[in-house]
Amino acid sequence: MLLRHTFFFLLFLALGPAITLAQKPFFRAFSFPEEYRDVQIDELFLSSAGYIWIGADGGLFRFDGHLALPVQAPGIKGPFSVSSIFEDNKGVLWIGLENGSIYYMDASEKLHLWEPEEGLPTVAVTAMAQDPTGDFWFSTYGEGLYCLKGKRLYHFGEDDGLSGDEIYDMTIDSFGYVWCGTDRGIDVVGWEDDK
Repeated sequence: MLLRHTFFFLLFLALGPAITLAQKPFFRAFSFPEEYRDVQIDELFLSSAGYIWIGADGGLFRFDGHLALPVQAPGIKGPFSVSSIFEDNKGVLWIGLENGSIYYMDASEKLHLWEPEEGLPTVAVTAMAQDPTGDFWFSTYGEGLYCLKGKRLYHFGEDDGLSGDEIYDMTIDSFGYVWCGTDRGIDVVGWEDDK
């Protein structure tokens, strides 16, 4: 019995350092191109293609595991501030900006300004999501919630029952209800009888 305990004690002493080394975290830093070194990263998103998309106050970057390459947005000279990134069920990447603009990316990774007939907000787009029926939702900090249902863009604000127009984040559950985090709590939004 003593021999058995001695064996396990010696085994623990021999393997102990290996066990503790395996539990140490490691850190690896990646840098941006020189002209973008001072950007503040606000959003990270892993796309279905395996790229990490970086939204920053200096623009949008695609990270492939080695390099963070900037993506230019048409009509914008210089850096632009990305506030949200989302990929829809067709694999289209959507980019929300601090100024309320929303861009979508085509298969060649070129950005196009989304221009719905009803117009876009003029404040930061804080989150975007798609419900189980395919409706496209996005929240803002200052103008409430929007939903593209079919070809029509609906707007919901405090006048419609939201506790506040300043939405920090949102998500959609499996039943299609939109959960919004505001200064005044959590709001749950859904369509009633498809209206």
